[in-house]
Amino acid sequence: MLARRRLVLIYYLLPRRIENMPLNVRHAHLQVVHLKYNSACELSFIQCCESKNIKITNGPTLKYVLEDKQHFYYVDFEILDKYIVEIKGSNHHYYQALSSGEIDAKNKSAQLYAEQNNKIFLYLLDYDDYNDILEKCLSEI
Repeated sequence: MLARRRLVLIYYLLPRRIENMPLNVRHAHLQVVHLKYNSACELSFIQCCESKNIKITNGPTLKYVLEDKQHFYYVDFEILDKYIVEIKGSNHHYYQALSSGEIDAKNKSAQLYAEQNNKIFLYLLDYDDYNDILEKCLSEI
């Protein structure tokens, strides 16, 4: 099943506040970058990056194998040209994917990609506040 992804537009040259926009707004007014997000957690991460003027793009598309079938994994975001970031909340879909081995297969694919491309893979599960992790990323570049 393909997940439905929402679209957010980020205008780095014309920043506007997006905290008060409803989640179902597909275009957040923030150089034009089309960012896709699936959840409130991902939108919160986008907003946090925007507030810190952190360059954010959609993550890479990776291949992984599960039950002898090839699948595609769309990593959520890439920030600072150094980190690939997956944002997750522990819900029913997460636990299903965890028990099926899907999470492990995707994470191995992302980790391999990160190693081959001199990047760092961040898997953020159940984060409420992304400020600390983003500050740490900024301090390491």
